[in-house]
Amino acid sequence: MKKWLVGLAVVMALLWCGSAMAETCVPIANWNFEDQTEFVATGTGGGGGQTGYFVGAGFSSSYTALNPASTGSWTLGPEKYYTIGSNPHDYHSAWGNFGAYSGSKMMIINALNPSQTSGGTIIWEETVAVNPYTMYLFSYQFALSHPSAPPQLRVLINGVDVGLFDSSDPLLGLEVGEWYKVPLTPWFSYGATQATIQLIDQTIVAFGDDFCIDDIEFCMTSSLPPGFCTAGTELVMGRKHVPVGSVNILTDANGDMFVTYTITDPEWCFTELHLQVGGPFPLTKKGNAIPGKFEYNYVADGCETSHTFTIPAGPLATANICIAAHAALRGPEIACPDGVIGSCYEDATGWGLGTDFPGSDWSMKFCFPACQLPQ
Repeated sequence: MKKWLVGLAVVMALLWCGSAMAETCVPIANWNFEDQTEFVATGTGGGGGQTGYFVGAGFSSSYTALNPASTGSWTLGPEKYYTIGSNPHDYHSAWGNFGAYSGSKMMIINALNPSQTSGGTIIWEETVAVNPYTMYLFSYQFALSHPSAPPQLRVLINGVDVGLFDSSDPLLGLEVGEWYKVPLTPWFSYGATQATIQLIDQTIVAFGDDFCIDDIEFCMTSSLPPGFCTAGTELVMGRKHVPVGSVNILTDANGDMFVTYTITDPEWCFTELHLQVGGPFPLTKKGNAIPGKFEYNYVADGCETSHTFTIPAGPLATANICIAAHAALRGPEIACPDGVIGSCYEDATGWGLGTDFPGSDWSMKFCFPACQLPQ
């Protein structure tokens, strides 16, 4: 049985997540434990079963792994043990008799007691590659195997606390053997290129705190949570405004802004970037922009195709915002003039597409409404 009805507070917390899942959520990884078949025994546990490790488990744990073949009335009785099996009752006579949420296997856990916190308290951990400045969602299936001391499970991503699930909440009314999809946890990657996900038990008692985990999911979504907003424009080249990429702006719930240049034309890259967020814009007497005097500047390591500027929150967060985004572009290799030794390339100027400054050149700025930040 799968219980989806929860109390009003939980429902309100899930409103955005439900909307995000209604759109595309691209799976990055799914751990349903079906591939954990080979076990290498290295010793004997306190319950009489073999201990060791799973080959190619796809995750790590601070807990001691029990051989799934070591079934018995108390083989998973010692605290801080786990196995990958098909029924918790196969390893402890006091535990519920039920199967996995999907497939035939799940992670079956006997949580640690207060004397076992040394050596780590991580039930499950894995690291996956992620895209910078992208929203991800994390969830898993949970079931109690014993009614005593239902656990509080905390999720950390890259060491940051992103959510706590309290299975003892009376609004949930969870019963032994009843699978429950833990509410989706949103996580924004900012500049990270990998996510280390950790599931940690906060309860830590000697009696009870016994449960199962299945179908751990991590997916990428285009939706953003409340307080986040986006804007953007094309990055164009020359007076004919030939598109070569984009300038995208993301503002988070704190008011911090992230401006990302991306070159999409495979023949071009940038060597320098100059960015001005808000006025006054540095202009010549004739009204042309002066990129070299912009507030934010970046010199590429050779020639690059993507870079993100971080703009701290400030007064700009509550008003319409104008941005001037300049790029020094490098294109295909060309023949060098006589007497020049080395490689020569076509050069061009790029701007974020918008409205012209009053001068005679084609320098531009583009404007957009600021995020409406949470009060």
